[in-house]
This record gives sequence, C-alpha cells and structure tokens, in this order.
Amino acid sequence: MYARFRDQRVPTLQEVLSWARGRISLVIEIKGDPHFAPELGEELVDVVEQYGMQDSVAIISFHHPVAKHVKALAPELATGIICTGRLADPVGAARAANADYLWPQWSYWTREDVETVHGAGLVAHAWNADAKGRMERNRPDGRRPCRASTAFAGRPLSDRHRGRLRADLRG
Repeated sequence: MYARFRDQRVPTLQEVLSWARGRISLVIEIKGDPHFAPELGEELVDVVEQYGMQDSVAIISFHHPVAKHVKALAPELATGIICTGRLADPVGAARAANADYLWPQWSYWTREDVETVHGAGLVAHAWNADAKGRMERNRPDGRRPCRASTAFAGRPLSDRHRGRLRADLRG
C-alpha cells in the first residue's frame, strides 16, 4: 500500500520547522508514555524557540506530565493532553497538566464536555475523526465545534473542523 514511499527520507524536526515557519501551524506529539525523558522536552523547546515557532506550535502527549513539563519550561507554548476514555473532569485534567488543549479520541467527546471545555477557555480537539460527520453530535448550537484531526492526509476534514492554532488559543 505504501510502497511508493519506500525510498522517501523522513525530514528532521528542524527541516519541518524551517519549512513550516510562516506557512502553517504544527502539532508535535511527544511519545514516551510511560517513561518520558525530561531532556526530550527541553531539547524540543530549544528547537521550537530556535526557529521562532512558539506561536505556531502546540506540544501534545498521552503522558500528561510531559505537557506540564513543557509548559513549565516555556509558558508561551501551547500544550495539550491526549487521552482515550471520557474524563470525569476534563477541565480539571487539563488544568492539572497546565494544558491549553484537551485531546481525547473523537468518540469520547460529548456536547456537554465540549461546552464545558470551551467555557473554561480551553481548546477542545479530537483525534481519529476520520469520517466526515463524526464530530457533528458535539457541535454546540451557535458555537464552533470541537476541533478534529484525521490519520489520513488524503481525507481532509471539512472547513468547519479545521482551524488555525493561533486563532483557537488567542482569538
């Protein structure tokens, strides 16, 4: 299926940041759950700052202490926590990690949770919303829906499911 990419080189983070600067916002997921190496967060913050991308990058992770660590290193960076399952207190979970984004799998969002998260000034996002219409049930009347991402670059989401990072966080 992906044989056509067999000879392609994966770009370095520095190459991606250099290309993206002034063009697009990025979301960078830090892996490492359950064993996060703090120096990885420090190196990532240094590289993002070196390329002047602080206003155009969000750092997310399933390992919530990562978001907290990155936010402590660079309060100006947007951070987010990813999860599977419905949280008993989504705002409390985001606040505990000093996160700007809450990022559960799409199927765990409810309209009430999206409204609560928006009401707290946080960004509601969902991952694996790979089919058009999956997020419609979470659209509060008169409000923008939860943001969503897809695992398939060839299947872009509708305009109402896309948004710029800076607009979400600052305006």
